[in-house]
This record gives sequence, C-alpha cells and structure tokens, in this order.
Amino acid sequence: MSNVADQLIERFADAIWSEEGLSDNTLSAYCSDLETFERWLTPRKIPLSHVARADILAYLAHLAGQGSRPRSTARLLS
Repeated sequence: MSNVADQLIERFADAIWSEEGLSDNTLSAYCSDLETFERWLTPRKIPLSHVARADILAYLAHLAGQGSRPRSTARLLS
C-alpha cells in the first residue's frame, strides 16, 4: 500500500472516530475494507486519492461477481 493511501485511510479513521465515536472493532473493519479496496485499485493504476464513482461501482461489481453477499456489499458501500 502506498504511503499516501495509508495517510488517507488514517485521516478517514480519525475523522469518522471523532464524528461518530465508533468502536475500535468497527473502525478497524472500515480501515481493513479500505485497505482491501486500495489493493484492488493498485493494479489498475488508480490512486485512492483519485477514485471516481465508476471505480467504486466496478469494485462492487467485481465483489458481486465473486459471490459477495448483498449485505456485505452494502456494508462496503457505506
């Protein structure tokens, strides 16, 4: 994972924790989801800082094609 992606995920975690007071487990799950998404983006040469709506939809379609359950996909989208 790139240093920029690490920083973005850390900033997101800090912001969401301070705004919503999430548990450590929930915060860890969100960070893990973002790290997995970033790993999917890397071979496509799409930096996390430049993700477009179409990239998110392509990722969700990829997960659905691999058998991801709708509830899991909805959680990732949130």
